[in-house]
Amino acid sequence: MKDTLAEVFRETGSKSIAAISMLILFAAVALIPNLGVLGQVFASSVPVSKKLIFALTLFGSPEANATTTGFITILISIFLSGIVIALGVYAFRKRAQNVGAMGVSGAGMVSAFIGIGCASCGSLLLTALIPFLGIGAFVSILPFGGAEFSVLGIALLLVSAYLLLKQIAKPMICAAL
Repeated sequence: MKDTLAEVFRETGSKSIAAISMLILFAAVALIPNLGVLGQVFASSVPVSKKLIFALTLFGSPEANATTTGFITILISIFLSGIVIALGVYAFRKRAQNVGAMGVSGAGMVSAFIGIGCASCGSLLLTALIPFLGIGAFVSILPFGGAEFSVLGIALLLVSAYLLLKQIAKPMICAAL
């Protein structure tokens, strides 16, 4: 596994895909909860330079709005998602038929990001889904108040990475019988 991981990230393209994915995911985590404020600021008559500075300050909001544990799970989820995306792209390039492991990867990322949020405003995605799904009472009875979704997501991302590494390590042709 370690050799396969090293093989994948020896390529500059894989490193770039992982880094860009991580940056995009962190930006989404930082900016999506603040879209209302961003809309108001960018619609105002404030100079563009101040608008951009304000938008950049929001990149500190995940740390400020989450508990230490929540922020650490956010960072772990983003890191693992970037790795899984890079592995998925590499595997897809190597084998077009690698659909099974790709599906698990997507499920891991979705589950990891369902639990992102803070104690005061709730999770990013879960809060939006609760009224439609009627699961508010269910989340409130969970021992960790919904943080279980982040842990589940991290576990799924680890499984995804393992499955993708296993797929990448398989030979391109079947062994002779």
